[in-house]
Amino acid sequence: MAITLLDMLLNAGLITRVQFDDALKNRVIFGGKIGTSLIELGYISEEELARFLSNKLSVPYVSPKQLLTIPQETIDLLPRDLAVKYGVIPLKLEKKRLSLVMSDPADLKAIDEIGFITGFIIRPLITPEVRLAQALSKYYQADMPPRYQHIIEIIEAKKLAAAAAQPTQPLPIVPPPVPPLPAEPVQKPVPAAPEPATQPETEQAPLPPVTPPPSSQEMEQEHPQEQPEEFLEDLEIVEDGTWSEQIRRFEPDAVSRGLAYAESSEDIADLLMTELGSKLKRVALFRVKNHTAIFWKGFDRQMTITGLDKLHFPLTEPSVLKTVADSAGVYLGPLQETPLNHLLNDALGGGQPAAVLLMPLLIGGRLVNIVYAEGAEDLSAMVPDLQKLLTKATLALEILIFRDKILML
Repeated sequence: MAITLLDMLLNAGLITRVQFDDALKNRVIFGGKIGTSLIELGYISEEELARFLSNKLSVPYVSPKQLLTIPQETIDLLPRDLAVKYGVIPLKLEKKRLSLVMSDPADLKAIDEIGFITGFIIRPLITPEVRLAQALSKYYQADMPPRYQHIIEIIEAKKLAAAAAQPTQPLPIVPPPVPPLPAEPVQKPVPAAPEPATQPETEQAPLPPVTPPPSSQEMEQEHPQEQPEEFLEDLEIVEDGTWSEQIRRFEPDAVSRGLAYAESSEDIADLLMTELGSKLKRVALFRVKNHTAIFWKGFDRQMTITGLDKLHFPLTEPSVLKTVADSAGVYLGPLQETPLNHLLNDALGGGQPAAVLLMPLLIGGRLVNIVYAEGAEDLSAMVPDLQKLLTKATLALEILIFRDKILML
């Protein structure tokens, strides 16, 4: 299963799950990319998000300063309609390789189409969505959404506040030059006086050397001015042609896309069983109704299990199905010696599984399905991925429910 933006940000400790859910709701209501909502809500800075994605995708990050100082001859390389349609900005052309700033470098379709139309080999770069909108407005006179303008104003205000809060480094204290000693007055000779008793002569300490004030060149060496930013961020890039493979690791997989756009519960069940059946020796899906688990679908060694439509298991008698129904939690362990467990095992193909895994599927706190699995070398290692898959299946079923509500209200 492909890793998602949520996984990456959570694993890096940049946001919490609650923050991600807030950003997701914000995105649904106001639109834009999830990263824009994270920035807008103040959960992550634009630079943190852009640099994080840059490193994960092996795609260079383009800072706002770089993005807003592109020569006009470079901008003219891409027609306005093409730039606005795909939301991209040309940054640099080297021979036939065009560096293209995007908010979504994972949009491989857009990259292919732009490359085909322009005849250039496209090298994708990344910048936040709000900054890309700002650049499109500057170079191609595209409409700048007021929301994005407001987000940029907040970002800039925070930067100014942070800069003002930083203490300035004091210059080194240079001692003032020591004035020269006055010339000794000319003394007239005087008659020699009788020599006093001899005393040991004390030696006078030498004066400290005079330190001249530092020259302007020396001051610059001690306090160099901020160097101009490089045109492109220094980042190790994967070889041409392989960055797309890196990006595809973070694309939604086929199962996730299928669940997101499923039209019926049958579609959801088929996707779920097909995915599990490809990884496990034996899987089955049960519907739960009236304190009874009813066989729905199943796979045995990647072959569809048929003829069990009338197989019912009462959840009032001891079985692994009853254990899951009572606890609404995961069961991982041996198949205990009970009549219903024997019936279940025989119906699914027999044998002596070393361990079985059963997981509930809940909607609104109500148990609606139970998933049965066996046959992996280490079932416990699969639990996190299977839980994530069931969470997606639950959301897909909830989407169907809300869709019906919309049509019936």
